[in-house]
Amino acid sequence: MVQQRLPDVAVELAFLEFMQPDLPTLVPQLAQHGCTEATVVPLFLSHAGHVLRDMPPMLERLQQKNPVISLRLAKTVSDSAEVLEAMAAYCAAML
Repeated sequence: MVQQRLPDVAVELAFLEFMQPDLPTLVPQLAQHGCTEATVVPLFLSHAGHVLRDMPPMLERLQQKNPVISLRLAKTVSDSAEVLEAMAAYCAAML
């Protein structure tokens, strides 16, 4: 859906654990394909755990190993009022 909204932007999916590709695999691939900027959008429902503890040092290591690509960590989706509204609407519809 994101790719459809932004047809001129490369959109890739990566995982932190249990599934592939993971970020340490995807970032070097992006750099090899000429990508110079990447925004990591964590699709987590809270700004805790992985987002606070794991992702910042992981992105820092990836940035050091892949200096041609500038990495930016966006806020979690739960920081969006629109996402919270959609979740509340979904919950209400399920009752």
